[in-house]
Amino acid sequence: MADAVRRYLLVPAGGGGEGMGHLVRGVRLARALGRGCAFHPGWLDDTALASLQNLLGRFPADRRPRIIDPGAERGRWDIVLVDKRRTNRAELAALERLGTVVCLDEGGEARRGAPYLIDALPQVPGGEPANTASLSYLGLRVGPERARQGRARPTRVLVSFGGEDVPDLTGTFLRAVIGRGLLTARNVTVVAGPLFGNRSWPAGINLVRGVRRLQPLFGGRDLLVTHFGVSALEALAAGLPVVLLNPTTYHRALARSAGIPEIGVRRVRLRTLDGLLSDPRKLAAGVKNFRERLAASPRGTLAGHLGMLSPGSGSGCPACGRTGAVIGRFPLRTYRHCPGCRIDYLQSFAEAGRTYARGYFFEEYRAQYGRTYLQDFASIEAVGRDRVTVMERVLGRRAKSRLRGTIVDIGCAYGPFLAALRGAGWPCFGIDVSEDAVEHVRRVLKLPAARLPFERLERQHVPAARIDGITLWYVIEHLGNLDGALRRLAGLLGPGAVLAFSTPNGRGISALASRRSFLDASPTDHCIILRPAGLRRLLARYGFRLARVRVTGHHPERFPGFIGRLGRSGGPGRIVVSAVSRLARLGDTFEAYALRTG
Repeated sequence: MADAVRRYLLVPAGGGGEGMGHLVRGVRLARALGRGCAFHPGWLDDTALASLQNLLGRFPADRRPRIIDPGAERGRWDIVLVDKRRTNRAELAALERLGTVVCLDEGGEARRGAPYLIDALPQVPGGEPANTASLSYLGLRVGPERARQGRARPTRVLVSFGGEDVPDLTGTFLRAVIGRGLLTARNVTVVAGPLFGNRSWPAGINLVRGVRRLQPLFGGRDLLVTHFGVSALEALAAGLPVVLLNPTTYHRALARSAGIPEIGVRRVRLRTLDGLLSDPRKLAAGVKNFRERLAASPRGTLAGHLGMLSPGSGSGCPACGRTGAVIGRFPLRTYRHCPGCRIDYLQSFAEAGRTYARGYFFEEYRAQYGRTYLQDFASIEAVGRDRVTVMERVLGRRAKSRLRGTIVDIGCAYGPFLAALRGAGWPCFGIDVSEDAVEHVRRVLKLPAARLPFERLERQHVPAARIDGITLWYVIEHLGNLDGALRRLAGLLGPGAVLAFSTPNGRGISALASRRSFLDASPTDHCIILRPAGLRRLLARYGFRLARVRVTGHHPERFPGFIGRLGRSGGPGRIVVSAVSRLARLGDTFEAYALRTG
């Protein structure tokens, strides 16, 4: 999979109050990803851009990432990794034109609409969940336990507020604690970032400049004072206690979510700080809690996870093309909803690879249903006979004609519906991508069939004078280009012919009880999730009149709460809940029958 994603465009924040952390993380990531990386400079000020150029100058010449000109860039990037903290909608839209956007630790408007979210840093509870989150993506190094930790008042303090420190939190802290005698100047070491400029601080402190990595300074220190960010987490992982003085209330919320002691926003709460210094066990508890959280995080690296991502299937609705709202995120999947078409659809970041070979109908089918597809053939054929009856009612006079046209079953598998059609006197033809299934239809059932992807199906492939219907039983949800699929179906059918399909119900009881659980359980090869409401208008766009919808797949036991307990109880309770499910059309699947209007 790593070979499938070759071109990464890294979009970091830097300068303008954003400091150097995003730049440094981007450069480290570029080293881990190897060739094929470049940087987007669009939101860097001149000082930050010069810093980035300096950092990239340390790469070997043949592996050095370039800095692109966004206005002249014409290439398409596989992954556009955005690490700029707060991305607005307009910026997200501009970046999506360059490639598949993945946002890292996003805290702006893009958090709701980005195709893919990765959280390496802890986030505020209750916000938009990420597709994947793990502290391990920070690449933290866990240090040994410190002998003095929690036993003595911290005196040797390291102060670092990043590469820029626009609000001068460094000076605020130093003047407050040294002026009040909480700390002695000679025991305080201050790291001055490359974008600090000239500052006025108390005399006697130890000043360090030109530091590339903070970790070597952790040794011999009792405490790090900083704001919420990677440096704080690096110190905690190394076993060094941390106290946070944050630039914004948002940073404070993140600090509290991570369980790190904090002493205010732009102003030092001296009583709180003194309490922490006087009871170092509280500081030691912060280290212990974070290290336990780190140990419990899913393992992996950020570069490794990016290497797993396929460029994605696009944010646009597969029927109308408009970008839908995100309704669910999972490790390699994002689900969106199009209110106009009233469908949910999958934006997949997994490598396409399902082949629907023999194992799909045997080992996989048995694992789900307890028997193989062929062992289930008779029961599927019985359902097919019922479907034929409904289809004939919809067709009306055409079904009673002596010269019936052919019914084409797309995704015919091993042919149970074809057998039901033959039993009802219908000429039929099967289409499937499985070589084994098509061979079974031809050799065992003695019925015509072709091995062919639906996307390549043309009228000449069906050896029939007239096609009276096309059926897709649990197939349409696999078709990612719904607009193209419905156009193709309309082109294959003449006026009066029937289109029939079955599919999972996006408004069934499972989806209503817990949409997240429903989406999580949705097979990864299901590209769309339809619902009966809105289907009439959707099909009308392509020249079909919806004639009938049958809601199926009623499961009383799937109702939540007391009703679900009744459904699972058996006897009268289950009968009542089953009736409610049918009356309210809450089955987890449905069948649709539509006539081509011409």
